[in-house]
Amino acid sequence: MIKRARIYLVPLLAVAIVGCQDDTPVAGTSDAAAKGADATVAPSSSGTGDDASTAALDGASDGERRDAAVTLTDAQILQVTHTANAGEVAQAKDALARTKDPRVKAFATMMMKDHSDADAEGIKVARGASITPAASAESLLLESEAKTAMSDVDTKSGADFDKAYVDAQVKGHKAVLDLLDQKLIPMASNPDVRGYLAEVRPKVAMHLQHAKDLQSALSK
Repeated sequence: MIKRARIYLVPLLAVAIVGCQDDTPVAGTSDAAAKGADATVAPSSSGTGDDASTAALDGASDGERRDAAVTLTDAQILQVTHTANAGEVAQAKDALARTKDPRVKAFATMMMKDHSDADAEGIKVARGASITPAASAESLLLESEAKTAMSDVDTKSGADFDKAYVDAQVKGHKAVLDLLDQKLIPMASNPDVRGYLAEVRPKVAMHLQHAKDLQSALSK
């Protein structure tokens, strides 16, 4: 996630990374991600995961799918941040349950707190602006990437698990930081959403640097 008076991003960087009063996840958000967000889950929305968004994911590489969403609405932007945050929280919980390395535990603890805080703030922004988060090709892609990352990491154990988790964090936070810079911040129109994203970005960047530092430390 990350405080605001927005992105861990976490890759996955943080994100991770939004809802109204109904606690049912938006269509297209995984059960694992929704559970990972605990009380700060996204609400339901009607018809948000439309056929065009789903079709944009079919038969395309990750790069092509990421480019497929030409524009994102504020509602779609808030769902992207929720998806990123929920994925980061789920991965952090998994890491805390499995790692024995105190450095990895400290990092995962920070991920859980910051992304939970960021998700809660995103929910607050959505409610205040009367925006119902809506699924898009972008949020569906983030969800898919988070599932793949967790599946890959969970095949490892011991030091290999630690390395795989941190590698995934570097990749994820970089992806979210790029997404913030290239799409989310430029496309946001609501001033509260823009403010949220502007405050999330530095935290995502910080998470990315922490993940890179830890990645280097684990390789020694």
